[in-house]
Amino acid sequence: MAIRFRIDNWLMASSAVGFAKVLRHAGIDPLPYFRERLLEVPQDLWERLPELYAEYVLRDFDQVVMRSYDQVLKKKDAEWEHVKNPYDLVVRSKLGGFYNNSPLLNSSKSYIRRVAEANKSLIQTYGSEPKEALKKLLQDWENYKVNISKHIKDAIKEAFQSILSVETSDNSPVCFFCRERHSYRTFDAVNFTPLSASPDTFQNLFYNGVNTIFLCKECEVLLYFARFGFADIKGRYLFVYLPDDASSMISVNNVLEERKWLSADIIKESLVVVVKSVEKNKAVWALRNIYVVEIQPVGDAQSNIYVFSLSPRQAQALRDYIDKYPKNLNLIFDIFLKYVYYGKSLYHMLYKIVSGYLFTDSYKNIKLSNDDARLVKYGSNGLWGSLLYLIKFQEVLNMQANKEKEINWAFMEGKKLAQSYKENLGEDRAKKKIESLSYRLLEAVRRRDIDHFSQNLIRAYLEVEKPIPPVFLSAIKEEGLERIAYAFLIGLNGKEGIGEPNTETEDSLGEE
Repeated sequence: MAIRFRIDNWLMASSAVGFAKVLRHAGIDPLPYFRERLLEVPQDLWERLPELYAEYVLRDFDQVVMRSYDQVLKKKDAEWEHVKNPYDLVVRSKLGGFYNNSPLLNSSKSYIRRVAEANKSLIQTYGSEPKEALKKLLQDWENYKVNISKHIKDAIKEAFQSILSVETSDNSPVCFFCRERHSYRTFDAVNFTPLSASPDTFQNLFYNGVNTIFLCKECEVLLYFARFGFADIKGRYLFVYLPDDASSMISVNNVLEERKWLSADIIKESLVVVVKSVEKNKAVWALRNIYVVEIQPVGDAQSNIYVFSLSPRQAQALRDYIDKYPKNLNLIFDIFLKYVYYGKSLYHMLYKIVSGYLFTDSYKNIKLSNDDARLVKYGSNGLWGSLLYLIKFQEVLNMQANKEKEINWAFMEGKKLAQSYKENLGEDRAKKKIESLSYRLLEAVRRRDIDHFSQNLIRAYLEVEKPIPPVFLSAIKEEGLERIAYAFLIGLNGKEGIGEPNTETEDSLGEE
């Protein structure tokens, strides 16, 4: 008899993807166990899961533990307290922040304490001093590894057994996740920290502050696989949820794990999979149910969680234009995607990037603690023509996809004005003039002050004795201000030769 799980939300889906990774590591094809939005685990495989889970956790035992012991050997005055418990090194380091205080990580559990005791006792058989003992231990590494790995495996098995051995009552509520087995407790923020900053704030998610997310013991065991479904990307955790296609969801998240970055082609692959549903008349529903889940740890028992979903228009824009995403914007692709999913204007992104360039000295000590800081830091390295992609994509979202030539033209006019300044004033004076003009134009855009923008533009062209190009007629209309202004500013300040459009301007473009 198979144990069934519904994978109809991102949490159970990430658990199912983690389950698939564990099986693949053991040389078992996971796909036969998936059927549309169900995961069915045969009883014999279910009984093996704790062992397979332990083997997956221990897969990098050599690298992690040996590195830790090497660091102790390099210390001038090594003490026994410097020798870390392998359970902490290979289990807690992977699961911490996801399942704090759970049976797998609670240090008060006897089976976890036994690992530490066994390890200390074993190491001391090699010598009475830390360095002496570790040197001999490393020479006898395979025997040590087999011995202590068994203790860790036994502890993990016992942790799972402590959950599965609990008796449940037929009178208890049905599990929120599987909707068929009886629960034995509620799903809380103590054992599963990614869902909430603390138990107090977690209660705000419930009706009248009462937790009604009941949890059965089988679903709890599967939820401990969720950590492996998420890709660890520089201290953040990402997962892509695709509805109704487990195979593609597993594939997309495997690629995400390998590349360690949420890149444009991963999103493109996700969208192509879902858009196939058009023939099945599921497109609108499916597109709205693509999720990118990001978990940002902010403390030992705190995490911020973001779930990004798509509207049909956003998904269509991503599907049609994601292939054009410039490679030199890859460092901020995750922020771009977050802006799109949240429906936040990409012009806010551009404001931060351009500010980072124009006010580099003010931001030189900035730390990369949030998205705005990263955008400012990115801009401090210079402005490139590839940033026009953000303008063009925003106009697609604004249903103004026919503005590409106008954007390119405004960009080229910015380059021409910069060149005119250099020819008339020389490099140094031109640089100061461009900076001064850019400050004023950026402030006008921030305030959406068309008069201030127009007056500064008129003065700028009078200084070089050139007529104002007709493309700025669109900027005079409020709906075109950001589009034209940012393209012009990027051209005015942009560096040469990288990420610039090849489109030539047309004399009639922008005329009415």
